[in-house]
Amino acid sequence: RMPPTASLGLMIAHRFLSSITLVIVIPTAGDYSQRLGGDQLFAGLMISSVPVGSLMGITMCKWWFRRRTSFKSLMAALQVGTIVGNVLYALAGLMHFRYTLLASRFLVGLFNGFSLPSKYI
Repeated sequence: RMPPTASLGLMIAHRFLSSITLVIVIPTAGDYSQRLGGDQLFAGLMISSVPVGSLMGITMCKWWFRRRTSFKSLMAALQVGTIVGNVLYALAGLMHFRYTLLASRFLVGLFNGFSLPSKYI
């Protein structure tokens, strides 16, 4: 049985946002980091902050499910958090503060919820 259309749309949109975070960040991390005063080590930390955030995010999602939150509202909150992280990453160049890159990648990892869309499968 297929999930409701709205839930299916949220799952597809979440997968799309998750893939954008990797496709954009990995090729540009070194240059973006150097432009804001970081080095290659900082670029590596920036990329590795996504899995660290996702470990915490999985725990957060389990806690949210225990509160009997609906799957649809959880997916919507995760998408908003992912969008905020991506917008923060884009604005880091205007802010001229390299730690914004690190914080934005951590937020994306926190709200990415890698294992959630497979709930229906």
